[in-house]
Amino acid sequence: EEVFLESMKNNIKVFGRYAFRKHQDTTGKRSVINASLFDVFSVLFAKISPEIIKSEKKQIQQIFFALLNEEYFNNAITFGTNGRQQVLCRFEIAFKAYKEFIDD
Repeated sequence: EEVFLESMKNNIKVFGRYAFRKHQDTTGKRSVINASLFDVFSVLFAKISPEIIKSEKKQIQQIFFALLNEEYFNNAITFGTNGRQQVLCRFEIAFKAYKEFIDD
């Protein structure tokens, strides 16, 4: 439970009210919460320390925006999202993109 709450705090620190939503900046209208983004980023941000989140916030945001423009990742969070292949795809791509920030 503690790890989950820390992940939620990390997501809010990075994305604010846009957490778990498809967006390209934090100034426009919010879209609906994307369950696939929640799935990936709740696990991913549990593996990144709050200190890294704070110091690398802008870079972490930029990686997220790049992921949304990446065809395979975008498809994996948009189409057939409960399929095993889509789940594995989005986790693999996201973890690879953020590997330098992950605490082992």
